[in-house]
Amino acid sequence: MPRYIRNLRSQVDEIGKFLQILRYIHTMGKIEVQKMTEKANSFKTTFQDLIAEVDSAQDRLDELSDVIYNNEQTSTIFAQSEKTLRHAIE
Repeated sequence: MPRYIRNLRSQVDEIGKFLQILRYIHTMGKIEVQKMTEKANSFKTTFQDLIAEVDSAQDRLDELSDVIYNNEQTSTIFAQSEKTLRHAIE
């Protein structure tokens, strides 16, 4: 279980990095939109939709991250209890 939680935590961290990249892309896209005169509204709408999706994903990631971090100690306790039980059985 601890290995599973560590793996899940690592994946959450990777998603966080990915979301940072998307935010960077969003910012760069906004700069490009400002430079463009024609079709600016179309790009602006697209990037507004993109940032809304990024924000939504960030909220979900934050919730998942909180659950993982708040329960990380539980997996350690579980692993220790499992070792104790195995030792008692033997």
